[in-house]
Amino acid sequence: MISAERRKYTKRINSDRNTLMLAIFCQSKRSPQNGLTILECLVAILVVSIVLAAMAPPILLAAATRLRNQRVEQAMQLAQAEIDRTRLIVERGNYTNPDLPLQSDSTSGITATSVPTSCVTNRSDIDQITKGLAIDVNKDGTNDFVVQSFRDEGKTANSKLINFQMSVRVYSFRAFENCSTAPTPALNNTPASLTLTTGEQSISPLSVLNVQIARGDLKESFEKYKEALTLSP
Repeated sequence: MISAERRKYTKRINSDRNTLMLAIFCQSKRSPQNGLTILECLVAILVVSIVLAAMAPPILLAAATRLRNQRVEQAMQLAQAEIDRTRLIVERGNYTNPDLPLQSDSTSGITATSVPTSCVTNRSDIDQITKGLAIDVNKDGTNDFVVQSFRDEGKTANSKLINFQMSVRVYSFRAFENCSTAPTPALNNTPASLTLTTGEQSISPLSVLNVQIARGDLKESFEKYKEALTLSP
């Protein structure tokens, strides 16, 4: 009697255990296939949005800084190219004074020379110190920079300039609506700083170079060079 009841009790326990194991097995089978709830989707979207919002400013700042530095580098290359062009003309010797940059209109030093108020696309059309040369760097049909080059009175020998101080300013063409209209606001002669102020970089020169250019193949060259150094500020 007791043995029969024990077998019956044991059989029921085994049956309950099998039922529990089957339930666990079925639950484990269904879990990987369960979908996300709407709330979980909204939370995921919110997290992604926060991450993207936090990443956007540094990415945009890095891109803007890279573009600004690239334009400044291009401006410096243009200024150096203008100086090299003038130096080559002087070193060859077969030049006349009109082949050189125009003389500054300032009586208080070359750095106070008037800023450009217009621009031209042909170098031969520069007949005033306030005219700059418009440059299309990437040849896409749109001007990118305006180059202004000028010199001081310099020293002459046989009515030919053999020693002078030269300056080059390179502005962004963005300040000009077109070459025949004066920039608004007016340009200034203070070099632009490498900051996030885009307005300053529009009206200030991106690059300013000042050099002394001298011809060294004449007997008067050394004396004129010493005079120029003595008079230089």
